[in-house]
Amino acid sequence: MVNGLLELGRTYAALKPTLAPDTATTTTPDFLDSLWRAQLPTDPSTPKPYQEIRAELLRGTTALDTLLDGVEDPLGALRFVHNLVEAATNVESLSEEAVLDAQFLRELVAFGFEVARLNPSVTLSDSGGIEQWLSILWSGEGDLRQAQGGLAQLFDQLSSPLNQLEPLTLQDQLERLKFSTQLVKTVQLVDDSDVKLLAQSLEHLGYLLDLGSSYAVLKPAVDKADSTEASFLTLVAQGDLQAAANELEKLIQQALDTIQYTGEITVTTVITARRFDELIQQLSTRGINFSADRLVKIDEIPGGVVTKVDATGNAINRTDIVFLEIGRSRAVTDRPAGFVHILEEHAQQFASRGISEEQIADALMTALKQGRSIGVQGTTGDRLVYEFVFNGRTQYVSITVSNNGFIVGANPTPQDLVDQLLRSN
Repeated sequence: MVNGLLELGRTYAALKPTLAPDTATTTTPDFLDSLWRAQLPTDPSTPKPYQEIRAELLRGTTALDTLLDGVEDPLGALRFVHNLVEAATNVESLSEEAVLDAQFLRELVAFGFEVARLNPSVTLSDSGGIEQWLSILWSGEGDLRQAQGGLAQLFDQLSSPLNQLEPLTLQDQLERLKFSTQLVKTVQLVDDSDVKLLAQSLEHLGYLLDLGSSYAVLKPAVDKADSTEASFLTLVAQGDLQAAANELEKLIQQALDTIQYTGEITVTTVITARRFDELIQQLSTRGINFSADRLVKIDEIPGGVVTKVDATGNAINRTDIVFLEIGRSRAVTDRPAGFVHILEEHAQQFASRGISEEQIADALMTALKQGRSIGVQGTTGDRLVYEFVFNGRTQYVSITVSNNGFIVGANPTPQDLVDQLLRSN
């Protein structure tokens, strides 16, 4: 930790940054600037008073403590910030004035620690794309020229032969940097665990920052935008980060839903439209999270469905409304669930039992409504095995239903387990 601080300090000191004009008024933690000023006398001919040195050192250590709050890997954060500062000194689009300005460096360091506060996941692929610039800086591995190119994108101007834009001023560069920091803070506020997991990927964060840079080039009049209809980028610019996080979460979720399954899923039902609407309303009234436009099946089970049993086989939880959504594929989440997950993992197994893809949803509902539970699969007590008749054949299917009624997963029960359960019954 000490070595990391010393290395970062040496890099900062080598730049000999000019005094920041807003030192007395800034709200951004500035531990490097404070430590740098602590050893600079106001008058070269007079030693700096002890009280002034002490005040600067105290301000610097307090700022560092603030920056490290919520960071799980402080050493990794310091290494990342050090690499970030070094990369900035080699970005041509940053003027020498900006790189050597204490205000710019303060905001750059703050941006670095905000990224570190995500406790990000790092993946370096063989593709070598510029989107990996954050991962290269975090890990210290890979082509640093790519990292410099990625950082440069934050400050690039969009131009064409017909539209040559003037180079960014120092103030423009500062605004870009602050906007990027706000984007990272927005990602921190995303609530959905799967979306957050994706957003914590430094590769995906790189794409998001590039998008933000393109938005900033346009210099939109955000003060005139209606916040109720604004994009998440406009909401970030307006400073409403929680609303921006909510909009960003919706966008990522929609993208996940779009790429989760490219095949056709037939939504079938044996209940009336009126009954369907009634069940939807009941789920909403209970505060259950679901997507009505992604429902494959929904029904009410007389007497309820057992969602979990204890070690002796006694029911722990029950629910009376069960529903099957399209769900999420293993390709986009480490917690796949729902109909697409069932198809990906077990469609061929169902087919071998005489149940086609188009019939799986109906088979599951038949099992839950008309079948009898004969035991459990696994050791968690939530994968119940059902015996039921479907297509004129006795079938055995293991189904996991969450406490809110969502059908998480299902598979044809292995025959050896069926035999074992039937013998015990």
